[in-house]
Amino acid sequence: MSGNQIALMTVPIDGLEPNPFQPRRGLFTDELATLARSLKRDGMLQPILARPVAAGRFQILAGERRWRAAQWCGWTEISVLVREVDDRQAAELALIENEHREAVARLDTARAAEALMKREGLTHEELAAVLGMKRSGVTNLLRLLTLDPSVQELIGDNPGQLTMGHAKLLVGLPVLQQRRFARRAIDRKLPVRGLMRLIQRERHRARLAKTGQGGDGAADVAALEQRLTEFLGQRTRLELPGRTGGRRKAGTLSIRYSSYEELDGLFDRLGFQANLDE
Repeated sequence: MSGNQIALMTVPIDGLEPNPFQPRRGLFTDELATLARSLKRDGMLQPILARPVAAGRFQILAGERRWRAAQWCGWTEISVLVREVDDRQAAELALIENEHREAVARLDTARAAEALMKREGLTHEELAAVLGMKRSGVTNLLRLLTLDPSVQELIGDNPGQLTMGHAKLLVGLPVLQQRRFARRAIDRKLPVRGLMRLIQRERHRARLAKTGQGGDGAADVAALEQRLTEFLGQRTRLELPGRTGGRRKAGTLSIRYSSYEELDGLFDRLGFQANLDE
């Protein structure tokens, strides 16, 4: 067997080992128990995908949960599709499998994607092709890694943790604000919209304290800024036209970005072809 040829084999269950490029950090007892019951009832409906690493040894490319659940069932053999791939292809297959499974935390996918980019020297565009995403989607995914590490540790699927919706609101905020808002969201059990309103109120108060001005439309402007930030994937600031010292002042809309990749992602969202790579 060579190249991309695939062979279906029956392999001893202890002849398999996990993929070291697997993005997912934890495999929870409850979900493995549920999957094990399914295997006992229905059998293995889809073979595990693996690659040979030594004589009689195979490394799992996709299907680690099924392999672990089969161990729970006491199986001694398992059906495996064996395929020859290199390390880069193994990492890509692990990323693709996890990106298409809703239960996998996107933060884990972001970490694995960043590791693959650094190891293989990929651009955002090349990684987007691997994951089947737009370049702007990859940029937004990797922006999750700009969150403070202590905040990243609070993200998860269990009660008392932050969801990815919470995390997206915290991206781009100063570290101290990230920590403060994250803790408030957990302590107060705030939904995503509740955290959004809290951030908007604090921004509004800070703006009024800084300028010494108020106005019935200030909260609406803050809400509009937040909506623009979410839509564009970049921090925005909106100033409405008015008068200062008797002189008319023009309104402004500013959009912050920190790299050409983020700028290109912004252009993708706007449907604007900038051709920055040319």
